[in-house]
Amino acid sequence: MNFRHFTLRSIAIAAAALLGAAALTPPPALASHGQGAASGILNTVTWRVCVSGWIDGQNASHYAIGQVSATEVNASSVHCPGSWNVSSYAASYPDSWYGSTSCVRWSGSRCAEKAVKLNGRTIGTTTQWRKTATHEFGHVAGLGHRSTNSSCMTQGAAPPIVTVFDAHDKSSINANY
Repeated sequence: MNFRHFTLRSIAIAAAALLGAAALTPPPALASHGQGAASGILNTVTWRVCVSGWIDGQNASHYAIGQVSATEVNASSVHCPGSWNVSSYAASYPDSWYGSTSCVRWSGSRCAEKAVKLNGRTIGTTTQWRKTATHEFGHVAGLGHRSTNSSCMTQGAAPPIVTVFDAHDKSSINANY
């Protein structure tokens, strides 16, 4: 009986510890390489990007369009207002995040329109603007966060700040389309 009691008690303690650890573990990124993003991969290889807001953010978005265009995606800037399927807006937001990407219109199981927000309140340098814009455009293509120093998909602003997609990112974007 003592052995059984010890075993059941040990299992209960282990289960409680696992549940506690799971509660402290941050959620996974909303997108991952080779799989659909929770916010939806844009449903077309042709991106018409409406760029607006702060000039630093506009310049960074144009830079990011160039990075995306090095893949199978055909990304170009279009006039706002007009017809677009990606919007990129730079402004000062009250929160402490750098950038945000979301699906604002669905078509079946894929996203038909994405919105990228760049937070000028937290982004200071040209390098940070470029990294954040390219990182968020990676989310538009369905990429998730990475833990390598060679990719702009690394989360945060700690050095080195990489402003380009690495070969793995480009391959994953091409696989998504």
